[in-house]
Amino acid sequence: MTTPLLSKAAILAAQDLPTEDVNVPEWGGPVRVRTMTGAERDAMGAMISKDAGAGEGKTNQTAFRSIVLMHTIVGDDDQPMFERADLDAIGSKNGAVLDRLFRVADRLNGITSDAVEAAKGN
Repeated sequence: MTTPLLSKAAILAAQDLPTEDVNVPEWGGPVRVRTMTGAERDAMGAMISKDAGAGEGKTNQTAFRSIVLMHTIVGDDDQPMFERADLDAIGSKNGAVLDRLFRVADRLNGITSDAVEAAKGN
């Protein structure tokens, strides 16, 4: 006997955006990092690949970490806290904290090439 396929309603109702709260004592408390939606991931990809001088197939690594965190740090409502205008402000924060948060965002979202390579091995 085969398992019945999911319905449209079941797919759309699925809670499939895991979060992780990360303690950031340097900022005075926890920060929530969430898995991106498909639309957020597309927007992030567009921001990373869009840059004067970044030709076809190349990516803009300037502000990469800040762009990822802009799309993954969320508030109590699980909606992103930051927008494009906040990129410089995000980037001006403690680099060690940003690295710690980025590692969580990367693990939840499989962003870096290491995560892609690990996924190929499975």
